Amino acid sequence: MEENIEDDPMSLRRVDVILASNRGGPFLDEAIDTALDQEGVSTRVILVDDGSPDPEFMERAAARREGVDLVRQPPQGVSVARNTGLDRVQADLVAFLDDDDIWEPTLLTTLVGALASDPLALGAYSGGYYLDAAGNHFGQGWSAAPARREDLLRGAVPIPTIITLLLKAQACRAVGGFDPGFDFGEDNDFILRLLQRGPMVGVDLQLVGYRRHQHNATNGDPRVRAAASDRLIRLNRTRALAASTNPRHSHHDMNPPNQSAWNTKVQTAAVGEREKLVNDMRIAKNKPNRGSP
Repeated sequence: MEENIEDDPMSLRRVDVILASNRGGPFLDEAIDTALDQEGVSTRVILVDDGSPDPEFMERAAARREGVDLVRQPPQGVSVARNTGLDRVQADLVAFLDDDDIWEPTLLTTLVGALASDPLALGAYSGGYYLDAAGNHFGQGWSAAPARREDLLRGAVPIPTIITLLLKAQACRAVGGFDPGFDFGEDNDFILRLLQRGPMVGVDLQLVGYRRHQHNATNGDPRVRAAASDRLIRLNRTRALAASTNPRHSHHDMNPPNQSAWNTKVQTAAVGEREKLVNDMRIAKNKPNRGSP
């Protein structure tokens, strides 16, 4: 169901940025800097230390700049860490950044403008480019041409990448945040659940730098990742089907027992798909990368 959220124009210029990390790492300072140095918006970074091995490093990273709030927790995974950040969001808008990626200075102000252009939109997103460990650009990156919500949900068009998204915080809370059951692919599940509630606006500019290096969380077997992603699409299509073909919306059968049977059928199918998906995601996370098929 689409949501029409009225926003104070001034609130669109305040963004809380959630940055969850369990390692710190050599790129963290740069990531924080690109979040705080955004043009035309006021940003606050919520740095969630998800049990990093060097808490003093995280303290130093947070103390370098004003506008960084450090939150510590035992290691619980990226979904719980991002949800911890969501619990502390005060702005109407929220964005997510990883500890090894960067934003162009105009990213958030560009997305604010795109989001303001569609009152029904729950978020806006851009394309991006690839960086190596040394900060050099490589490859062609990816686009973010405007797409229909239905095409994103059924997998006809690639869904946005989490680090390219600016979202309404209210919508993030409405879908329950990130699912802790996923060790991998939790961001795609989160985005698909948001898309079930409303559209997102694509801005076809490459404004996000995604860094590829030997410690990337996505360095798994691409074949297993692709299979798990396909199952994720099916899981969310099963959820969406419950809303679109529910017997209570049918003119032919308003019988409550049929309603109950339908709910059970949909729930069973969704739970089965989710269990298979969670297992595939764990395999994808742990299996060494043996190259493309």
